Amino acid sequence: MRMQKLWSDRLPASTTLEYTKLCSILNERKYFDKDTYRILSEELEAVMENPANQSWLDHAGMKGGSTAFGLTKALYATLKDGTRFAMTYFFDGLTLPENLKLQGWMNDFELKVLTSQDFRNQLHL
Repeated sequence: MRMQKLWSDRLPASTTLEYTKLCSILNERKYFDKDTYRILSEELEAVMENPANQSWLDHAGMKGGSTAFGLTKALYATLKDGTRFAMTYFFDGLTLPENLKLQGWMNDFELKVLTSQDFRNQLHL
């Protein structure tokens, strides 16, 4: 664990703002050519392989990462009604139990953000 902490502390750093900007570029499909988006989609949009997701999403993708001490997630989605989302969150300095607890909550949190306007309104405090 000590070595993983040293490694984790030296990983390249960015910001949630930069990741969210990148998610918006991926979501809007205006910056790169169609072939580039096709390749990126193959890597990032595995969630769209599920027919249940295809019923309510035009496209959605994500990239996450974690160590025992940190957890990151960047995601984007376009709903069938055209609503677009780009969301990123980073946690650092976690204990292993905190990390595992957050990972257990991630999917439900993200689904609630995507599907509930009331919940999104609560997040804009």
